[in-house]
Amino acid sequence: MLKRTLDIILSLIGIAIVLPFFPFIALLIKLNSRGPVFYTVDRVGKDMKPFKMFKFRTMMDAADCIDQSLCPRNDPRVTTFGRFLRRTKLNEFPQLINILKGDMTFVGPRPESPDLAELYPETAKAVFSLKPGLVGPNQILVSQNGVGPR
Repeated sequence: MLKRTLDIILSLIGIAIVLPFFPFIALLIKLNSRGPVFYTVDRVGKDMKPFKMFKFRTMMDAADCIDQSLCPRNDPRVTTFGRFLRRTKLNEFPQLINILKGDMTFVGPRPESPDLAELYPETAKAVFSLKPGLVGPNQILVSQNGVGPR
């Protein structure tokens, strides 16, 4: 209950802080490429419950046509401004809405795509007993030692 209360309070504060930047980010996304400003994607959360995760769109509008769950480092589908959003992690700001809704929390395992979640061995599916987080172990490890997934 305390963690959920903190999630609500911190996500409201975070939304209040970043909301003034949303129109500028939206404008730059629209100027850089065609398509919607936001990207919604299916993810698997706690207890394997599916939910829609929100992000700023960083790829071409037709990027979903390419059947690929993972993005290579220099993915040609990523727009110029999308690269900047990814490098600065600004594309993650809309996930504060997911935290406010209760789909996610601030710290936890990253939400997984349904197709990859299905491939998890039973022992690894224990990760789905936790609520997915905006920041997970991979991001913490990368920031501590400068290596890891990008």
